[in-house]
Amino acid sequence: MDAEFVKVESGRVWLKLAGGKEVATPFENLSAADQTLVRELYKKAQEKELADQKAAELAAEKKRAAMRERWKPGEVVSCTTKGDHRVTYHVYVPTSFDFDQPPPMIYGFSPSGNGRGILGQLRESAEKAGWIVVGCDKLKNSMGNRELELLLEDEILADVAAEVPHDPERVYLSGASGGAMRCYDIAHRRIDVQFAGIIAFGGWLGGSDYQSRKYPKRMAVAIVNGDKDEGANAWVQSDIEALKRYRWEAKHISFPGGHVVAPPAVIDQAIEWIKQQPLPK
Repeated sequence: MDAEFVKVESGRVWLKLAGGKEVATPFENLSAADQTLVRELYKKAQEKELADQKAAELAAEKKRAAMRERWKPGEVVSCTTKGDHRVTYHVYVPTSFDFDQPPPMIYGFSPSGNGRGILGQLRESAEKAGWIVVGCDKLKNSMGNRELELLLEDEILADVAAEVPHDPERVYLSGASGGAMRCYDIAHRRIDVQFAGIIAFGGWLGGSDYQSRKYPKRMAVAIVNGDKDEGANAWVQSDIEALKRYRWEAKHISFPGGHVVAPPAVIDQAIEWIKQQPLPK
């Protein structure tokens, strides 16, 4: 047979000719010797396909086992990015975690760069919702080096996306005070990531210049402020109007308190609302 065997399909034998063109011929048109050869090649192809399938299944199971070992439900895992800046972040894995059906994920940013602290404030509500929480260190207010901030943000986002199993269509940002402002800034700057929404505790866009920025379309934001947080509350309505130009869904949730992260019951309310909002398209 002066051709390379490709496959057998619907009673026809596909062959690749010397010039690279693939042709099909009925099996019965082949000579007896070529039919014997095709049977042998077909058998070998089936055996290889089965072996490749088993190898892929074994590799997938090994990957799942490694993931289960690393991402244990109910635990906090501390990680360091693989980039130049070696940024630490902390991941809470909910007890309902299923590697085969990864859950939504929410980042947490604090004004002091305390990733464990903001994770601790979100953990109870995230557990109820079945969400992963990523508390980010090092990023804080008044860093004085905008270029470094962006490098750290991008390094964390890239590392988490590659390492933490999650639903990529349901990635949320959250933060307190300056951490909330960082969420808006990341959403503005990293439109390529297509975040699903933001939960902002006592934070605003940053003023009129920031309200005139371009933001991704059709996100959702829960603005969660203490009723005595005069600074944050002064910007609620104008921020909502600015974001609605980009068809954002917005909800203002108030609770008794000042410039602090809301208690778990209020965070529950914010998560439940944002879960029900349509995903960006």
